[in-house]
Amino acid sequence: MLTNTKIQRFKIPSKIERHLDSNGLYIELTKSGGKNWRYRYKNDAGSWTMKALGSYPKVSLEKARALRDDLEMVVEYKCILFRETASEWLVYKGYTSSKNHHLVQRRIDNYLLPQLGNMTLSHIKPRDILPILKQLESDGYLELAKRVQNITSQIFKYSVQNLYCEANPAQPLQGCTKQPRVRHMPAIIEQGAFVRMLSTIDQASNLMPSVKLCLQIAPHVFLRSESIRLAHCDDVDLDRKLWTIPKDKMGREHVIPLTEPVIALLKLALKLSDGVRYCLMVSGRVSH
Repeated sequence: MLTNTKIQRFKIPSKIERHLDSNGLYIELTKSGGKNWRYRYKNDAGSWTMKALGSYPKVSLEKARALRDDLEMVVEYKCILFRETASEWLVYKGYTSSKNHHLVQRRIDNYLLPQLGNMTLSHIKPRDILPILKQLESDGYLELAKRVQNITSQIFKYSVQNLYCEANPAQPLQGCTKQPRVRHMPAIIEQGAFVRMLSTIDQASNLMPSVKLCLQIAPHVFLRSESIRLAHCDDVDLDRKLWTIPKDKMGREHVIPLTEPVIALLKLALKLSDGVRYCLMVSGRVSH
């Protein structure tokens, strides 16, 4: 490695000489007495090239090394591929729901990686992302286009925050596709219609047993269908008339008080489940 003493003792050469400091940093001596800093690195095409970093002593040895380190980081980051960062971002997100994780992974695999996967982050521009979103819009997938844009923007936001690139090219594309029309799910708000629905469920003879029991229980407990379907036998305490829903992603446990109609349905489910893990995983016909 070079020192200031070594640099000052260099004699003027008869032709250009270069002396290595470390990690691609050289000092170049010229026939006119110049001492110029050069950084040798591979460009995007894979060829070796030199970049001037100023002249000694105006640019000191310490400053030249600092400039070299900055450029080394830029060169390294220019080689980071979108697919690598997308994978890293997905781990960082830490989805607690495997369903959500696989959904986002599928959207990345299907819509982003075919076009952007092998591109380096620093080379991706809005013009590379826009056609992906516009194709989804053209196909009529307006909500999906909106979500894919959001995923792309989150990946680049993560990249900027970790100094993998300097800008988020997906952010300006927010709202670039038509907004999906919001359609609210219809709800039964009239008492008579609600009674008829419950009666229809009770009298249904062509439903799978587990499906019928889930539908019969749902109006009494106001739980998500997943919480009902995946209820463990150990979650239900009929003696205390309580149904415990395990902690959610927010770390909260839910305890549902049970009414007599629900207890009767759960007793039937537990009887038919034959002790399997899920209390609503039943077989046979349900007549209730």
